[in-house]
Amino acid sequence: MNVKVLSIKPSQEPNSYEVLLSIGEDRQIFKFTTEVNQVGGRQLQTTQGERRFSDLFRFNQRVAMNVSKLVVKLHNKEAVELPADVGNFVTPEEAISQLKPIASSVQ
Repeated sequence: MNVKVLSIKPSQEPNSYEVLLSIGEDRQIFKFTTEVNQVGGRQLQTTQGERRFSDLFRFNQRVAMNVSKLVVKLHNKEAVELPADVGNFVTPEEAISQLKPIASSVQ
């Protein structure tokens, strides 16, 4: 199923966004939060989706990363063209069937 980001809107809470996704024919809204922390004299920006987003896209990490990148761009006031295709959603069964066996090296 194709996944698209249809809209990214600032939420009422600071540094939070509501992201509307289409997953095939289904539409869902997820909350994302961006934080900037000081680490070792440098600023570190982190952006993450709510738990429900992480759970749904557990086997679709590339899609999740592409969605997060768009939220980061918007947060950093960069241009974001929407709607944006962010990848294909696969079920856990499909993801497992695509795994390649790990070659074991016995010495």
